[in-house]
Amino acid sequence: MKMIFVVAAIAIAGAIQEKGAAKTPQKGDTIVVKGCLRGASLESTETGILDSEARMMTALVYRLTGNKNTLKQMREEHEGHLIEATGILKSTLPPADEIRGKTFGNTRIRVGAGTPTMGPAANSEANRSIPVLEVKSYEGSPTKCG
Repeated sequence: MKMIFVVAAIAIAGAIQEKGAAKTPQKGDTIVVKGCLRGASLESTETGILDSEARMMTALVYRLTGNKNTLKQMREEHEGHLIEATGILKSTLPPADEIRGKTFGNTRIRVGAGTPTMGPAANSEANRSIPVLEVKSYEGSPTKCG
């Protein structure tokens, strides 16, 4: 069992380091976000700037805004499924070194040094605002979220 965990951690670390060269999207950038649609939010697994090959693995939840009819149709057809949404980032994202990593239960695994997840720094992470994505288009998937 320990060997499986170590292999998984190494695989995740390798994937995160490969994506490490990705530029963090800035407010106003047109981005593509892949993830799980849950109501008016998108739980991302990958974020990238439109027309850029670079993608960064993310574990962020985006609040979705935009045309009400588009959002309603998206929820009706793809609630609880994986989607790829393209839109304009309306807020700033945390620095890339703060969002790289993976959470397993109550344990957060990160590659490299970052802010601690206990103590005073944890409070600032908990109070961080949710990034906002103004959806312009989307592609649904028949794949359900896990």
